Amino acid sequence: MNTRRDDDRYQVDTGPIVFPDLSVRPERLIDCLMLAFVAFNVPHFADFVIEVPTTVDPDHPDLQIYHFSKIVSMPARNRLFAVE
Repeated sequence: MNTRRDDDRYQVDTGPIVFPDLSVRPERLIDCLMLAFVAFNVPHFADFVIEVPTTVDPDHPDLQIYHFSKIVSMPARNRLFAVE
């Protein structure tokens, strides 16, 4: 968790977690799972930053690496807890 006390801002990011792509029905269920980080700084939605093949150079679209570059935002109910 990152915080900025000057204006009471925060950002939680955690992972990697397993993120399922439920829009596809592969032959093997494991093929619809991807790695992702979840990040949020508001109580009503979270961003999932997903690892996908990512083009390195627009002039060479076949040159790719796996990178956390796809963002999927979803409604959520985020809560923070303090432990003393």
